Amino acid sequence: MPGSSAPVASWRVDKTSRVPIYLQLRDFVRYAVSTGAIKKGEQLPGVVELASALGINFETVRKAYKELEAEGLIQMQRGRGSFVGPAAPSAPSAAAPDPTGFAERHLREAVAQAMAAGLGADQVREAVEQMLRDATAGQFLLFTECNPYEVAGITPLLRAHLGVDVRGVLLADLASAIADAQQAQPPVAVITTGFHLSEVRRIAAGFGVDVEAVVTNMSPETRRLLERFPKDARVGFVCRDAHSIPFYRDMLKAELGLVREPTCFATEGAGDLAAFLRGLDVVLTSPPAFEPVSALAGQLPVHNVLDRVDPVSLHAIRERLYRDWRPASAASHEPPPAATSPAARPQPLSSRSGS
Repeated sequence: MPGSSAPVASWRVDKTSRVPIYLQLRDFVRYAVSTGAIKKGEQLPGVVELASALGINFETVRKAYKELEAEGLIQMQRGRGSFVGPAAPSAPSAAAPDPTGFAERHLREAVAQAMAAGLGADQVREAVEQMLRDATAGQFLLFTECNPYEVAGITPLLRAHLGVDVRGVLLADLASAIADAQQAQPPVAVITTGFHLSEVRRIAAGFGVDVEAVVTNMSPETRRLLERFPKDARVGFVCRDAHSIPFYRDMLKAELGLVREPTCFATEGAGDLAAFLRGLDVVLTSPPAFEPVSALAGQLPVHNVLDRVDPVSLHAIRERLYRDWRPASAASHEPPPAATSPAARPQPLSSRSGS
C-alpha cells in the first residue's frame, strides 16, 4: 500500500556481473515501478538497510537512489526516507477488471470458427493482423532524444518491436511536435532513454501525454570487441558534456576491468578533439559523440558504449502499451506477436573499427 516499504527480500544484484551494482539497483527500481511491483508513494528500503541486506557499500545504494531522484522517479526526504514519486508511471490496480481473459476467449472462439469454415492458418493470421492495423490506424508514439544518431537508430527498432507507428523527434523539437499533433491525433505516449526522462516528463506533462523509458547499455558484441584490447591499452572516452564524465568513467572501469583510467574529453568544452584522439589505442563514446568522433578518428577504432536497447525494457513497454492502450475502434486487444526476424530484433547501434 502507498507509504509502506518495498520488501528488501525481493531485491537482487549480481555481484559477478560487470555491470556496476548501482546501475543494477537503478534499473531494478525502474523496472519494478514500471510494472507496478513498487507503487507510487511506496517507501524504498533505507540506504543502510538495503546495503546491509545485499552485502554492498551503502554509498553504492545512495548513488543509485541519487540517479533515480535526478530522473524524478523517486523523492528522497530528509529524516523520512526515499519514496516513489508522483511522476512515476502507474501500473493498473490489482482490483481493476482485467479484460485479457475475456478478450482471449472470444479471440480463440473466432479463430476456431474461421478455421472450421475452411480458412487456413495464414489467412486467419493475415485477417487478425489487418484488424490490428485498422484498430490502431492513426495512433502513434514519439521517440525523442537529444541527438540525431539515437533518434535515427532507435526509432525503427521501436517501430519493429512494438508493431506500431513510432515517429522520431529531437528533444529540442518535442514540445512543438506534440503541440502540432494535438490538432489532429495526440501521441499515445512519448518514449525516451533514462538520460532525459525528467526533462521529457516535464514537457509531456503539459500536454497530458504519458512517458515511457527504454534502458540502453553496452551490447555483448561491443564488449567482446573491447575485451580483445590489453587491459593497459590507452583508452579514450568522449562525451558531450563534462558533468557526465564521472558516470561513464565509473561504468567503463567496472565493465571492462581497465588498469588505466580512461582519458576523457567533453566536446562542449574547450579543447582540440583531433589532438585528443592522437596516441590512443581505442576511443569510446557516448551516443551523441559517436558521429563527430568517427568523422575525425581515421583508423582509430570507435565504439559507442550504450549501443544496445535492453530487450527487457522493450518487452515491458510493449506489454504496458497494449495493456493500457484502448483505441476508440476497439474496446480491448492483445498485443501482436513481437517481431522475431533478425532485422527486427534489438541490434547494436554502430561501432566503427579502423581497417
